Amino acid sequence: MDKTVQDIRTKIARASPFSAAFWGEVGDGYRVCFQANPDPRHAFPMRFPPPIPVTALTTENLRQFAVWRYLHDDEGGEGTDESFVTPADELPPVGSHGSFVVAATYLLHGGDAFPGAVQLDQLGAKRLFTPILIHVAGKCLDPLATDIAARLSRLQKTPSGSPVRWTLDVTLPGDQAPASGRIFRSRALRALALLAQLVSLFFTPRRR
Repeated sequence: MDKTVQDIRTKIARASPFSAAFWGEVGDGYRVCFQANPDPRHAFPMRFPPPIPVTALTTENLRQFAVWRYLHDDEGGEGTDESFVTPADELPPVGSHGSFVVAATYLLHGGDAFPGAVQLDQLGAKRLFTPILIHVAGKCLDPLATDIAARLSRLQKTPSGSPVRWTLDVTLPGDQAPASGRIFRSRALRALALLAQLVSLFFTPRRR
């Protein structure tokens, strides 16, 4: 067996709760993923993809890794910033702090469903969700854009309605089922919902 792989196996940190994989670390932060297998002799390493802009996430990215996190200030290299994301080591536990991108499914007004992602801001015991992208016909769209219905209709070449609901593809720690939320079609209602989130954020205790 390759010594590097053997070294990685001996340093496996924990099992990922959102995918059948084990994460290990070797050297200066080099991370690798072992697909779980009842017989460890058949485990094989799967490298982390490099950080990418959140808007560049594809359906395949989200299928392979359901949860991504935004880079910290001291992470990344030249050409990256806080708008870049990398696969998360684990689902954000209750009580933690951070911003994540979680794979989700969007339901349109007409009943069609499309893959995408929702931003999760974990603020201790509080969670704030913001729909950020939906994938349709190979395009990445903003589900909250004012012209989303028209763009969806052009891409599908048929009249289409706006997204009305999102549902996460994974169940977060402490929940009994995947989180889901309504997307208001009225801009006024969306503004009120955003205001409610900002008020909630203002009264959330800050991490010391």
